[in-house]
Amino acid sequence: MRCACGYDLSGLPGRVCPECGRTPEQAGRSAERPWIVYLERIGILGGVCFLLPWVVIQAAFVAARLSLGRWPRAHVDDPRSIDPLVSVLHAAGSVSLVGLALGPLCLLTAMLACVASRRWRSLGWVSAWGVASLGTLVVLVRIDPLGSLEWFAD
Repeated sequence: MRCACGYDLSGLPGRVCPECGRTPEQAGRSAERPWIVYLERIGILGGVCFLLPWVVIQAAFVAARLSLGRWPRAHVDDPRSIDPLVSVLHAAGSVSLVGLALGPLCLLTAMLACVASRRWRSLGWVSAWGVASLGTLVVLVRIDPLGSLEWFAD
């Protein structure tokens, strides 16, 4: 068994790490600035903020399909007047569009936390997650074969 500092704890008579002074119960917890870890996790939230509006809009589009018996069309079917579920999903989609502004803010906060703590591997993962989620959103918006975004914005 190893301590969080990397010292090998096997074969020691005591239950305290001679390198850093922690017990094995404390070894699983990070001793250095736990707020940095929380700020890094905000980066995951940033990526979710990019993709959440797309998921909610597609859910409203599918719910409208199930309610109408056909795919809804822009300028013909108003999302707010189809079904109560579609109206709720339309409102949730409108609110989730705020996530498009929060996503970059969360990712930037996480990246700055990684730089401040010199956690370069975490910076790579947070950056990759941000680029992947933003790239996925751009591809999904550009493809949009059924015109769900036009219908939603109508």
